[in-house]
Amino acid sequence: MKVLYCQCTHELLGGSDRSLFDIVTGMVGEGKDIECAVLLRNGDPYADQYRSKGIAVFHIPWRGPPNDLLSLRFLMFVLTFLPYLWFTRKVIKQSGADLVHVNTSNNLVCGLAAWLCAKPVVWHLRECNDGALFTLAWRLVDVLSVRVIAISDIVERHYMKVNPGSRKCSRVYNGIEAVDLKVREKTNGYFDIILPARIDPCKGHFSLLMALTHLPESLLAKTRVGFVGAVATGAEDYLEALRLYIRQNQLSDVVGFNGFSDCIEEEIARADVLVQCSSLPEAFGRTVLEAMLVSTVVVATDNGAAVEILDHGRYGFLYRAGDSGDLARQLVEVSEMPTEKVLKITQAARNRALEEFSMARVIDGVLSVYAEVEECNR
Repeated sequence: MKVLYCQCTHELLGGSDRSLFDIVTGMVGEGKDIECAVLLRNGDPYADQYRSKGIAVFHIPWRGPPNDLLSLRFLMFVLTFLPYLWFTRKVIKQSGADLVHVNTSNNLVCGLAAWLCAKPVVWHLRECNDGALFTLAWRLVDVLSVRVIAISDIVERHYMKVNPGSRKCSRVYNGIEAVDLKVREKTNGYFDIILPARIDPCKGHFSLLMALTHLPESLLAKTRVGFVGAVATGAEDYLEALRLYIRQNQLSDVVGFNGFSDCIEEEIARADVLVQCSSLPEAFGRTVLEAMLVSTVVVATDNGAAVEILDHGRYGFLYRAGDSGDLARQLVEVSEMPTEKVLKITQAARNRALEEFSMARVIDGVLSVYAEVEECNR
């Protein structure tokens, strides 16, 4: 079977890109009976890495819909949608794909193009947002696809809420490759916190900043926070608001902006705690797994897939989404935990990540969905 994987989301960098890369290269590396090609937006940072592994790469000059529906960019998106759709249809035919695997619900153009080519579509859903446009998109997904993959229970529940009675959806958890980092023993004496996420309002940086103001002075004095991630397009005002809040609350010596990291595992491994503060429910949260694999304690919101992954108190900790005081209490508890308890939790978390969220399990799950498609075709 030849599969064309479509990653044309409007984000240039992000978990979806890396997750797709891991799946595709895993298919090739394991010698599965799958021939892979990928369709990427112009400028995708993984294009050369795909080629280096012998995977055919096709490009589309795609720009997804903006958040502001009244903007000039949205008008340009509407005017160029049909040309993009026609171009994508030609690429799918050119690739000779037997099946099209669409990697995000933001990418309706590839699903529509595959439908016009009469190619079966497997749709990999990685979001769990609300709203009328989102509901409409997922109804279209159910019409255009033959099978749907949800990356967590929360995504599957959202999908079934939008499409009650659908028999197309299967849950295949995300996964990542195990890492074995040799990180130097901590000697700086600080309580290091990391929030690895692009600088974007939905990622909840303000929640962590407000939590810092609730910490006891003795703990705040030895706390250091690193925001690791690039600034999202259009989020420059948000960055300035964060900087202003830091200055106004005398947190300049506590909080630093470390920019994008191409070795995020090492950054996470150096921290005592990884915090995930997203205001919107995280459909999975790749950084949570990355922290579990490098034995860093996780504190995450209770409104997303972290609830499924962490089992509060066993593999990590949860706090009430939007409640900075509760986040502060969780951070205080972690800072006061005996070393033996920290080791017990982080070791259990690493074992869970290795056993339940490996790339091998992801690939097996995806192949199982492909087998169902082949059976339907027969």
